[in-house]
Amino acid sequence: MPIIKIDRKNIGDGRTFVIAEIAGSHSGSVKKIKKLIDIAKNSGADAIKLQKYKAKNLVVKKIEYYDLLKSLEIDDNFWPEIVSYALNKKIPMLVDIFESKDSETLSELGVSGFKIHTTDINNLKLIKKASKEDKPIFLAVGASTRNEIETAIETVLRYNEKLILMHGFQSFPTPIEENKLGLIDVLKKTYHLNVGFLDHTEGGSIESMVVPLISVARGASVIEKHITIDRELKEPDYQSALNPDEFKYFVSLLRKIEKITNNSSFQLSNMENDYANNVKKRIIAKNKLPMNKKIKEGDLCFKRAPEGLFISELEKVIGNKPVITLKPDDPITHNVLKD
Repeated sequence: MPIIKIDRKNIGDGRTFVIAEIAGSHSGSVKKIKKLIDIAKNSGADAIKLQKYKAKNLVVKKIEYYDLLKSLEIDDNFWPEIVSYALNKKIPMLVDIFESKDSETLSELGVSGFKIHTTDINNLKLIKKASKEDKPIFLAVGASTRNEIETAIETVLRYNEKLILMHGFQSFPTPIEENKLGLIDVLKKTYHLNVGFLDHTEGGSIESMVVPLISVARGASVIEKHITIDRELKEPDYQSALNPDEFKYFVSLLRKIEKITNNSSFQLSNMENDYANNVKKRIIAKNKLPMNKKIKEGDLCFKRAPEGLFISELEKVIGNKPVITLKPDDPITHNVLKD
């Protein structure tokens, strides 16, 4: 998979890139956005993500959640302040964009990458415009057909090689059986791109920890998880969000899991060597073995012991002669053999 650089960190180098998704948990407050940026930074997230949209341009006014979306809009005048705050905290900011014009504006402010929501997977004009900014593109492919995915991929790659596919979708929260984690490996092998997972399992549940960790084992290079100040407040997007302490614990757990999933070496660790030396059976004298008498297979048995030759060296023992008399249960070592 290609290595994609985002500020001082990489995607695709074996270390999972963790995005703290703020979404609507700021409730329209710039102060809360800054607090969530601080929380994400302190939790060990690699980036934070916000959404930039105008409700009137995103949904029809008749839709039931129009007023909620309207209340969560971030005024254009606040974006320089918000992006600057994240940059000063040295945490990359990614942004969901829903209008073509926003890619250029946000790029000039210094955002580190763009997310194309599933909403716009068929919006090739927006995808093309965002791709031309030469920022990493996180393309959400959940709930999309293969044809939709491939057309969008082709459009991005025409202008920009920094493409990450993001599997998953939000269903407030998404039932675990709907996550289809097996697709992560399929997407990687089919398109030879880094693939991430948009986790929307129920916040606070054991699944909210387990499901994204499984996705890493299935090959996810990026994890996006919602974060909130306090899930009990039930602010927007709380359903799949983690509290600050939960998010920090998740990141620490993920870093431990990476050590398991990334290590595919046959070379034994010190601990593995110690274990092997303690449990693998060695060659032991079954009977009394007089000095200088040729050893037969029937004179031997195999047991765990703190010293002695392993069974794999049996051919060195049979037919050899001990230089001392061995008692039953004595280990056979190089030192007691003549040859």
